[in-house]
Amino acid sequence: MKQRPWPILILALFHILAPLGNILVNAWLAKISFTYYLHALMAPENRATLLIFTVVPLLGAFLIYICRKWSYVAYIALMTIPFGYSLMSYMEKSTVPMMLALIVFYVVNMLVIGYFLLPAVRRLYFDPRLRWWETKPRYKADFQSQVEYAGQQHWVEIMNISEGGAFLETTSDFPEGTLLKIFFKDSHGVVNLNGEIVYKRQQAPIGYGFKFDKAASKQPRLKELIRKLESEGALIQGRLPGPEDSFGGWLKSLFPSRK
Repeated sequence: MKQRPWPILILALFHILAPLGNILVNAWLAKISFTYYLHALMAPENRATLLIFTVVPLLGAFLIYICRKWSYVAYIALMTIPFGYSLMSYMEKSTVPMMLALIVFYVVNMLVIGYFLLPAVRRLYFDPRLRWWETKPRYKADFQSQVEYAGQQHWVEIMNISEGGAFLETTSDFPEGTLLKIFFKDSHGVVNLNGEIVYKRQQAPIGYGFKFDKAASKQPRLKELIRKLESEGALIQGRLPGPEDSFGGWLKSLFPSRK
């Protein structure tokens, strides 16, 4: 399944449509027509307002969509800009509609930020292993290899492999973040692949997720091996989309039925 989770898509779309909503709300607050407000917004003296209420939401949509740890922090920092601007506008002209608009803006953004603080969502944002839509096709391998670590050679079993990395089983102990050089023989000679241990499976047999660096993932020899495994039907089927992955399934998760 390569589609991002529905909440991320919907929140990103909400931010894409936000500029139109901002213009409609501000035109209503100013008690002028939409076209007149839009024309006034294009004036040179209103460029700051134009940037804040159009460009900032679009950047927010991008930060949500790419789903990275740093993008979440950047999103929070970015949203302080329109909130601060709205607060200053309210202090200059404290009307009831302005106050209501400020409260709505604050509540909506706190809900968005709070959503990404939920444990399951936070893990999705902060742990690249859980972002299934970014994973390369993985193939069963089951062949022996060696790794070089701290000047010594260790035997490992490559259980599966993709263009992005491999899963290694071994009795050796490698801390997460360890840089390794893995090498094995194929029909054309020795293949060398550099990378990093990104996670460890604690239960026996001990296993490690090994992520190739950019140079290793682009090696022609690795691509040849992947094509060979693909032709042999060694593809490992990923999780197939289920009812919970549909739009309706997501809505049901928001409003669970009570029995």
